[in-house]
Amino acid sequence: MERKYDITPERARLIRVIHVGKRELGMNEDDYRRFLQRCTGKRSCNALSDTQLRHVRDEMKRRGFHVKPKARSKPASKAKQPRINKITALWCSLADAGAVKNRSQEAMEAWCKSMTNGRPLAWAESNELNNCIEALKSWCVREGVRCE
Repeated sequence: MERKYDITPERARLIRVIHVGKRELGMNEDDYRRFLQRCTGKRSCNALSDTQLRHVRDEMKRRGFHVKPKARSKPASKAKQPRINKITALWCSLADAGAVKNRSQEAMEAWCKSMTNGRPLAWAESNELNNCIEALKSWCVREGVRCE
């Protein structure tokens, strides 16, 4: 019988990192399970000790996976927040109409970076936020989407 381990914040973080590594190394489910089996003798992260999880992470690093620290963005200033809310509303309207395939915040940020010289919305200049809004409004008109 396999031992079940308590989920601590560190354990949860290690499991998330391993799953990101699985994706970035291009492992399908079978490859991933075989990889875990070779590294630890077990086929599931839930059955691994914290030490074994760190070993799996380190083995993924040896195979080319780079753990990236989570990006911390500064909160948008109070003056910018209404514009960012408008951008989000327009993006969601386009997604509801099917004009945008990926409704996520990350997809919206990625699209907006083309208008903000690669900066996240929280770091964008006011005129860049205005350009995003106008571009999204134009997109709504082209798609026949009602935007307010």
